[in-house]
Order: sequence, then structure tokens, then C-alpha cells
Amino acid sequence: MSQSENRAVQARKLENFCLEVLMASGVPHQEAEIVSHSLVATDLRGVLSHGVISLPRYVSLIHSGAARAEAKIEIVRETGPMSVWDGCGSLGQVMGVWAMDKCLEKARENTIGIVGVKKSNHIGACASQVLQKPSETNLTFCKPALFCRRSM
Repeated sequence: MSQSENRAVQARKLENFCLEVLMASGVPHQEAEIVSHSLVATDLRGVLSHGVISLPRYVSLIHSGAARAEAKIEIVRETGPMSVWDGCGSLGQVMGVWAMDKCLEKARENTIGIVGVKKSNHIGACASQVLQKPSETNLTFCKPALFCRRSM
């Protein structure tokens, strides 16, 4: 089969493959599940540019040390409804899911919840985080940071 041919693969099998590859790269099981599910769910939504095609890049980032295999959070600032985290180079999907969980917790306590994550790796398709708990969210906004350089 040439590289240009498509092959149908069961989503669960593809997710398991991604899980195994990530775990072989040192990603803990629970975090590898988050990333694997995000990649396959993204492909199933038709956003092929941010799905499983990203797996080799993530593995390369981990092996080069540019991404952490095991997620780490450093809290930069914390107030009632808001938190800012340093993702310390962690995989973006993991940071996105954890940030969404924290955001929902803060919203339950304060009516609104805002969590910002900086210095994590590629978050993938943001819809994966936004769609994780739709029954608990009224309005969700996920915006990856843009890096700008200003000359003086």
C-alpha cells in the first residue's frame, strides 16, 4: 500500500496504539490516555491536522527533552476564581484537561472560573478540552497563546 492510500482503522484500536506509543516514551498511563483520546477524537471530528498525525511530533519532543513525559504544574498565581499555571513543558492536552477541571471547580465555587496555562506544549485541537464535560459548562473559551516578540 502506498503512503497516499487511506486505511480504515477502528478508533479504539488506534487509540490503544497511541496509548502504547506514548507509554513507551515514558508518558504515565492516565496522561497517555488523555492525549490518545484527544488525538483520535480530533480525527473523528475531521480535524486531521491536529489528530493522530501529531503523534510522531509529540514522541520526538519527548525524546529530545523539549516536552516532559510526565506532566508537572507550577502555580504562578492563584486567586478565588483565577489560576495561572506554568506547564513546565508538559503535553498540552494533559494541561488542557487539567485546566478545564480546575476551571469548572473554580466556577462552582465562584460563579466564574479562569485558568491560564503557559509554557506547555502543543494543546492539539482545543475542542477536546472544551467538549470533555459539556453538561457542566455554560460558556467555555480555549485560546492557545500566541508568541510575540517586541523590539525596543
